[in-house]
Amino acid sequence: MKTQIRHYRLISVALLLLLLSGCSHLALNSPPSKLSQKREHKFVQQIINKEKQFKQKGLWKKHIQEGEKALAIAQEQKDERSVMILSIQLASSWFYLGNSDACLKSAQKAHSLAIKQSDYQAQIQSLYLISAAQRSQNNPQTVQTAHQALALCDRFLPDDFGLKAKVLYNLAAAESDIAPLNLSSSEKHLKEAALCYRTAGMNYEQVRITRRMAEIQYRRGHYQQAEHTLLSTTQKKNPREELIYEYQLAKVQHRLKQWEKAYNTALKALEKANKLEAQTEIPRLKTLINAIEHQKFIRH
Repeated sequence: MKTQIRHYRLISVALLLLLLSGCSHLALNSPPSKLSQKREHKFVQQIINKEKQFKQKGLWKKHIQEGEKALAIAQEQKDERSVMILSIQLASSWFYLGNSDACLKSAQKAHSLAIKQSDYQAQIQSLYLISAAQRSQNNPQTVQTAHQALALCDRFLPDDFGLKAKVLYNLAAAESDIAPLNLSSSEKHLKEAALCYRTAGMNYEQVRITRRMAEIQYRRGHYQQAEHTLLSTTQKKNPREELIYEYQLAKVQHRLKQWEKAYNTALKALEKANKLEAQTEIPRLKTLINAIEHQKFIRH
């Protein structure tokens, strides 16, 4: 009996020493409670459901911060569906911040899980995000990836007009940004995207359509027409859209030899890009500003 008491005392002392030394995970190596797991699962679902709220307010950094916490929990709980959804959402926010590497990595993870789960909507979403990231990196693969997304959409979700509009818009952007350019096809797909947006009741997206049309006009060398199209667009919704608008306008003003206007517009765009830490746009804007200062022309 005395031996047992001594044994229990030794165990108690050992546990106390472990706790005092900060090694409580060794002393109390118990799995999380069901209540704790439920709370964590609830947090994951809250972050998934708050995605639109984050983005409407332009809180991409906040969304990424909270989203990565939720992603870590979902991965720990082996909740592959939540991991897939969060990866798509995070890829979108990374793209808006101009971090194409992080966007690509997150979208590729989502795509692998979407194939595993035979989720065609998620496959399409992840593919057009992969294509968007590739476009930012000037990867010629982007057009093929965008076509893959469109083929899946036509086959499995032909009546999801909101999704199809995004796929078509991304394809049009790829065709007008990545060499060899196919501006006729880009304009065709852009008009189809506009029709899908209207059918889906997403008329607010027409602003993006108009700006992309201005980019096609710019690529064709119709600089005055592109300037008119850009200046006719409605109010920009958030800092990211303002950045893209000002970058486009600066490029057009540059080609029209409106040197002072182009310089001031490009500087404003660069200021926004620095605040957003837009890794794709910052070097491009610096190159543009240098060209404007030396009154030289470069391809964008």
